[in-house]
Amino acid sequence: GASVGVQGIPQAWLTGLRDWPNSVGSMHHLCSQFSQVSEANIATNYFAALARNLGFIAVIFMHLGRRALPPY
Repeated sequence: GASVGVQGIPQAWLTGLRDWPNSVGSMHHLCSQFSQVSEANIATNYFAALARNLGFIAVIFMHLGRRALPPY
């Protein structure tokens, strides 16, 4: 997309994108903001991403803990 633009990205890739709290619309909005203002002024939902990542870490540790218990 960086070299050919949005038109060069296959539609199947865009519809299959699942990265909460980010969506295709929020990425378009972020790109338009980035092209207009400096990076320091871009508002991003860091708290939602932090919550999502902490949830993933909890799942990983639960999985590792379960793998450490018998039967191996």
